[in-house]
Amino acid sequence: MKILIVGICILFLLLSLISGLLVLKYKKDFKKTTIFINSSSLVFFILLIIFYFFPNCVSLLSTEYNAVQCYAHLFLMIILGIIILKIIMYFVSNKSDNVKNRLNISIVSLLIVFVEAIYIHSVKNNINDLLFLTIRYIAYNSLLSLSIFLSYKKSQVNINYYTRIISIFIMVLIISFLLSFNSNFIFKDDLLFGSLIGIIIGMIIYLVIYVYLPCFKQDNESKIKTIAIIFASVIMVIVNLL
Repeated sequence: MKILIVGICILFLLLSLISGLLVLKYKKDFKKTTIFINSSSLVFFILLIIFYFFPNCVSLLSTEYNAVQCYAHLFLMIILGIIILKIIMYFVSNKSDNVKNRLNISIVSLLIVFVEAIYIHSVKNNINDLLFLTIRYIAYNSLLSLSIFLSYKKSQVNINYYTRIISIFIMVLIISFLLSFNSNFIFKDDLLFGSLIGIIIGMIIYLVIYVYLPCFKQDNESKIKTIAIIFASVIMVIVNLL
């Protein structure tokens, strides 16, 4: 029974990822939409670290280390995450900024979805906990999907690229589910799982500094940016109170 419920939860996660494609497909005022999504994404990723990844990472690493070792290890993983994206960008240095941003956002998004799927399956038999966790991830993914598909729309890719990215996310969700279902070795190893989350934090920091902050500074629509910041903040606060 639980397998069926978890499968339904993961299906909802996938649908929430596709929601960004639908919003951007039928939105005509692309300039204002871009400013809104970039501003809300900036707040979303910052609050995602504060509310979700940082507390979980510290909690996992603290089972293996004392406080000083825990934060030192976290710092090293953050640096490693930044270095990984830097290395990837080195090999695509001949590409446009839109392509680089698209690649960065896609890599980070895939890792976030990977962690979500493992957490979803790791929830015990308490259906209420599973429900609230799913609602939280659906809210995360709805905001995340806007950033993903906006980066693809900026690159002016055709429908085949959208199909590929959706297929990749489906594969990641399925692989995450199977790994956690068969052995759950990643979630059981606190040091490994905490290190992975630390690397994701580093990658998100890279995104914020090199992708979203420059866009935020360039946009001159202060009213739209203010609305976007309030929108993303309210959504993140509400879902993290669940």
